[in-house]
Amino acid sequence: MNRKLAESNNITLNSLIALSNIDIKLKPIDTYIHSVIGLDTLVLPIRLEEPTTDYLGKYLVVGDEIVKINTINNTTQDIINGKQTNTCQINVIRQQFYTQATETLIDKHCRLVTILTYDNQGSNILSYSFTDSATNTNSDLFSVELSNGSLVFTDNFQRWSPLSTIQEYQVHNKKTIVYFFKGQNNDMILKNLGIVEKISFSSGTSSEIKKITLSLKNYLYKWYNQDVSSIQVLKNIQPKEFFKTIFSLKDNEVYYVQGVDPTRIITVNRVALKSFKKVSELLKEYCKHSTIRFTFDKFERVKIFTDYYIDNLQADDHFNTNISDIMVNDDNKLIFNTVKGDIYSNLPLYNFDDLDRCYVNFKKKLPNAFMSNEMLGFSGQTYYPLEITIPNNDLFETSAIGDYVLAKCTFAPYTEFYGRVILKEAPNKVKLTFFAWDKDYRLLVQGKEKYINNLLNTVSKPMDLYYVRFELPDIFRFNRNIGGQSREFALDYPILPRVNGEALYKEDIDITFGSASNLKVGSYSGTVEDINKIFGVWDNQNLLYNMEYAQSHSSTTYPPIYLLSNHIKEKRLDEGWVAEYTSFDNSDIQLTVEENVNSDKNIDATLTLINTRNVTTSQLLVAQEIDRKGNQFLRVDNIELYHIGDVLIVNKPTDNPTEQELEEYNNTFKGIRWTIKGKYSETVGAETHHYIMLDSPFAKRNYGKKYKFTKFPNESVVFLQELYIKGNPIIQHKQSFVGISSARTLSGESSKSLYEEKKYDLGSQGLLEKTELEKLLGYILNNYNSTSNETTKYKLPLKMFNALHIEPLD
Repeated sequence: MNRKLAESNNITLNSLIALSNIDIKLKPIDTYIHSVIGLDTLVLPIRLEEPTTDYLGKYLVVGDEIVKINTINNTTQDIINGKQTNTCQINVIRQQFYTQATETLIDKHCRLVTILTYDNQGSNILSYSFTDSATNTNSDLFSVELSNGSLVFTDNFQRWSPLSTIQEYQVHNKKTIVYFFKGQNNDMILKNLGIVEKISFSSGTSSEIKKITLSLKNYLYKWYNQDVSSIQVLKNIQPKEFFKTIFSLKDNEVYYVQGVDPTRIITVNRVALKSFKKVSELLKEYCKHSTIRFTFDKFERVKIFTDYYIDNLQADDHFNTNISDIMVNDDNKLIFNTVKGDIYSNLPLYNFDDLDRCYVNFKKKLPNAFMSNEMLGFSGQTYYPLEITIPNNDLFETSAIGDYVLAKCTFAPYTEFYGRVILKEAPNKVKLTFFAWDKDYRLLVQGKEKYINNLLNTVSKPMDLYYVRFELPDIFRFNRNIGGQSREFALDYPILPRVNGEALYKEDIDITFGSASNLKVGSYSGTVEDINKIFGVWDNQNLLYNMEYAQSHSSTTYPPIYLLSNHIKEKRLDEGWVAEYTSFDNSDIQLTVEENVNSDKNIDATLTLINTRNVTTSQLLVAQEIDRKGNQFLRVDNIELYHIGDVLIVNKPTDNPTEQELEEYNNTFKGIRWTIKGKYSETVGAETHHYIMLDSPFAKRNYGKKYKFTKFPNESVVFLQELYIKGNPIIQHKQSFVGISSARTLSGESSKSLYEEKKYDLGSQGLLEKTELEKLLGYILNNYNSTSNETTKYKLPLKMFNALHIEPLD
């Protein structure tokens, strides 16, 4: 065992250093312990890469213990999170290199390691230093900074260089962990761990032996410089939940120092994550406003401390020393007698409680206002809306001509129909009419009239009436360019089916939430209250067709996403063929909404639309246009093969396409759909020419080129009519403040007169509401004014020899 370690304050003969997953011959092991069989068989929720014999005799760090791999069973399965999961069982020899046994192995991190002073014969450790702290500065009581360190050793650099043909080890920036064990009398404990920031080489005693330096950071480095990609707003969140959210940790990976009472911590009322660019900025502001200090312990858990309320704090250990021996001087004194800041309070545009926590709502309801067969009339082959007169004093007094009202079925499927007040007659009569104001009103003469007639007139039943409408604004609306005009409704946007089970034609839509308009005070922050409600996978069980009111009344079941989609079939009339809409329930459509996690894309979220119907390749028609009339009429060979509502796409060029053809397809035609809206035949000389009419100009022709296309049958396509999201925009209100300590010495001098102005800057993030802000100001000004022994605080550099069990924030 090679232990050639330099004599220094940091490295002793009882020190050991291990690096995780650097052996390039072995697939990394970086996981956790799912369970333990007996005392020495670890169950990992992974399968090792074969051959597993390569791992035999290697070492793992599990928690704070080094173990040696003895045998491996790589064929087992266990139930994990309710699912049958491939696992492996590793029998180990525990307490290697005199490390102490980890008390509880389950859920501890487990990594393959190389013991630098044992596995690497020929390497010579020159120095190791690392200072891990959760400290403050003279200007910030709750600073969040990265700790630094370094590991320096000499070795044949070719064993470590990616450019070498004999490379043995690969150090990964931000991934490789350096474990430092230290102890006395062969009793080793894990003192700290760091993450490699970079590796560098410098000249050595020969052309091959060089000094190798690993620059280290503490475990926080994994997240510190990451972008904050989330757009969520965290409300009244306690520190443990905050760190679990930001670092994606489990509940047992975050804990409070013994005695810290989370119910007495200053509550950060609102954290709009979109307001921060980097995780480091977010952490600094959160800790500063909540009086929190935190660190990662040797088990990679977040350890939380605050001295805002210290009545229940308990000492981990006791030390006896003379205060003069730890160099108390004015340079170490923490004095703050003035607190300043520009606080931007981030508050929602509307008080959601005032809206009954509904995105669309009506203040008034008239039960059983009329019967369903009073709404729709029928004459010959024509359906038409009827006018309904309701005598009601409250409806008369609270409504105005033009106001929207809602009729809702008292029976399944509890369908809703929008109407308007068209006339008021004294003393209390109000005349209403319906259907013309539904979002799919144009379908009333294209198939929906049959659906409504069956629903309302077959058996007449009572209808409830809602009036005095209010709603939150739209934060996003999907629009489609049709004929050079942007449209947000009646889109008829085709979503193509799966082909042979694959979602080849899913629609990805990048969205950014719009601004709040017509603000008299404040400015739009770019974030939306409770925006996490929209994220998930939704279908027609969650997206109710044309039922805004019901959609808005159960935030646990339904997101504030509103979608209308239909199917189409062809209908033959005397004068030709027309489209008939056949479904009014958002069937066969799936919508996924995900947060943007790509910092390079300046968007808030991504919508993905999938048509869940499936067609086989044999159901698709591949053809080529024969000729055109204009650009919307294509000549085809057999009119019987084409139907109203069929959808065309241009085929990707094959048969050795040119770069220009591929570029044209990828940049111009890919993703465009054309829907057949009509068809006809005409006689030209001795021939009959057949034409289909499309909803927009077909692929632009270059030099008379004729394009091949694929046709999808109408019954397989979902037609999106409307898609929008409602929300409560968060508005920023700027508020400047100054707080000054009123404390005085026994002789009557103020802190400011004694020490001049000592300012504490809270910055410009609106994380606290008034009550919590007052608590924070009181904490700083009452505890750090240095006008008495109780309010005089020092940073005390305390050195302890061989107190290896002491960690930051103990």
